[in-house]
Amino acid sequence: MFALDKIPPHERGSYLLDHPKEALQFAADSLSDVELAFCSQFDMITAFRCRTKMTPERNAILLAHSYLIAFSESAGRSLSDLHEEIRASIIGFPQQWRNSDPGGFPSIFLGLSEYLSMEPDPVIVTALLIKTEPEDQQAIANFIASQI
Repeated sequence: MFALDKIPPHERGSYLLDHPKEALQFAADSLSDVELAFCSQFDMITAFRCRTKMTPERNAILLAHSYLIAFSESAGRSLSDLHEEIRASIIGFPQQWRNSDPGGFPSIFLGLSEYLSMEPDPVIVTALLIKTEPEDQQAIANFIASQI
């Protein structure tokens, strides 16, 4: 049993660093969004596998931190289904995706292209230009312009 609530607050961060898989598998519902993202960064495979058990918002956190390994973990599944899942997640929860990468959406777009052959389509770009902060809108516009 993973008793996250028994860990003293001052030791919780180091415990999650040492045991991200167990935290994701057995205590994900007890983790804050920041802790969920933290654990996802250190165990992308478990994060990707656990994402479907989460609410859509928390699924977005897990998917945003694990999409880099999604291709290898999606054997037997249609790549277009994975692309659609990612597209819906980005459009529905742009802030969770933005928070997943210090390079912002341009870096995420490059990762999606490199690892999943997924280019930012007009639907994603339009939704992000409506839903994101002005600095993100400018970064997205600059990225799209650089790709033309």
